[in-house]
Amino acid sequence: GQSTWARGMAAAAVLALSVAGVTTFGGGTAYATAIGERRVVVLSDNSRIELNTDSKVVVRYRRGVREVRLVRGEAVFEAASDARPFVVRANDAVLQADGVSELAVRLRGDGASVTVKKGAVALDPEPAEPKDELRLKAGVAAVYNSTGSRSRAISDGEIDRVLAWRQGAIALNGQSLEQAAAEFNRYNRRQVRIVDPSIANLRLAGYFQTTEPHSFVDAVTSAFPVKAAEDADGDIRLSRRG
Repeated sequence: GQSTWARGMAAAAVLALSVAGVTTFGGGTAYATAIGERRVVVLSDNSRIELNTDSKVVVRYRRGVREVRLVRGEAVFEAASDARPFVVRANDAVLQADGVSELAVRLRGDGASVTVKKGAVALDPEPAEPKDELRLKAGVAAVYNSTGSRSRAISDGEIDRVLAWRQGAIALNGQSLEQAAAEFNRYNRRQVRIVDPSIANLRLAGYFQTTEPHSFVDAVTSAFPVKAAEDADGDIRLSRRG
């Protein structure tokens, strides 16, 4: 296995990267990632934010509250213990972590999906109406949008699949080819395009590196009657074979 020293150096390299994309405006500090990049940010109270591909947060730490707005993409927030509440804003949703918590948040359209790995989180989609608050415990996932919110218990295995990007991977477990291609396209400038609707609903399982769409395409073309062709711009077009 990798030595502790090597892992430490790798972590230090990621942290050194995080300084590069910092901008300060409006009393907050913004951290962002490019397509295919991941970044870890350690805040002044030892809370941590891990940003996925093409994501952005704005951090505002004030005397009474620690607030982070997810502006774009997806992130994991590890809230450290502190007298001030730790609040994540994602579109119109307000998430308040209780004490030491770990939650993953991904923007989806006008809403967001939330997965709680550790601790507990209050999801308040309409801050003016406290009665709408949802209490989310560890092992619970919720989706919020303009039509309301819903939550469900999920297994540790499913949480690991949702967070596979932290290891640079995409974990598929019955997703359609269309969903899988959309997921790969978040991480790569070279896009996978389905040009034949008849193959869009093929179901897939497997563990793939986020930045290796060719390995994914090879697996699809060997498992299914699908052929791949590369465009002049490098995009990969998938259609039915035969």
